[in-house]
Amino acid sequence: MADARFYDYRGPFSLDELAKATGAILSDRADPKFLVADVFSADTPEPNGLGFLNNPFAGEGIDLSAGGAWVVSTRTAEKLGLLERQLLLHDNPAAAFAKITHLFYPLAGRNGGAGGDLAIDPSAKIGKGVVIEFGAVIGPGVEIGDGFEVAGRRGSRAHDAIVWDSEANDYRRETALAGGTEGGMSTGELLVVRAAMKPLATLNRPTLKTVDVVTKQETVSFKERTDVTAVPAMGVVAETMVALVLAAEAQRKFGGDSVREFVRNAQSFEASLRSS
Repeated sequence: MADARFYDYRGPFSLDELAKATGAILSDRADPKFLVADVFSADTPEPNGLGFLNNPFAGEGIDLSAGGAWVVSTRTAEKLGLLERQLLLHDNPAAAFAKITHLFYPLAGRNGGAGGDLAIDPSAKIGKGVVIEFGAVIGPGVEIGDGFEVAGRRGSRAHDAIVWDSEANDYRRETALAGGTEGGMSTGELLVVRAAMKPLATLNRPTLKTVDVVTKQETVSFKERTDVTAVPAMGVVAETMVALVLAAEAQRKFGGDSVREFVRNAQSFEASLRSS
């Protein structure tokens, strides 16, 4: 289970609830009423938890019987002989697992940061009235929240309404049109950043015009591999960099010579806001 100091836990959930939330199909051996207490990493399976395998190779060297339930594709389940176990069958196990993780920890990363320098590429799209700080460097092809689309809406449809969540005993935003930001800092909701990636120049068909460096004559590119895995990898890298920037700003704001001192300072600051 994630550290309760930083994440709000909302489980457990039954397999049936998780299947409905993700559009997955329960395997024949799955018990719809089986309660999943938490999500786990594939290399550390838990008997009352749920993990995912994106392909058959991801299960190598892992005691799959130790996991209470798994999110897998039908093909992976057949390859690994898992059809007799409790499964959520989904065409995109990674996406389904991401949704499930958000169900368990919907308020992850809720503590905001403060201030810092900002560098924005001229081509970046940021929603009207949104100010992003936190020392962020925003490259080309990036939108925060709904970006320019928000600027074309009426005001009644362009802002993130504030509501009171009695279950969490906290204020929430119903939407993330501004990407979880307002007035130059985060609202405490998840930050929403959309990044575009240009098509890769590695082509299966040699159709890209180029020049032979020896003859200087026009020709076409060689047939090469297609790096389709670079796109999901970009998402991982981008999310990690945002997390590092936020962590650096949180450290600058709250200080401390140890994690314990840093956490204490952050909790004291949060308590002062709630009491004011």
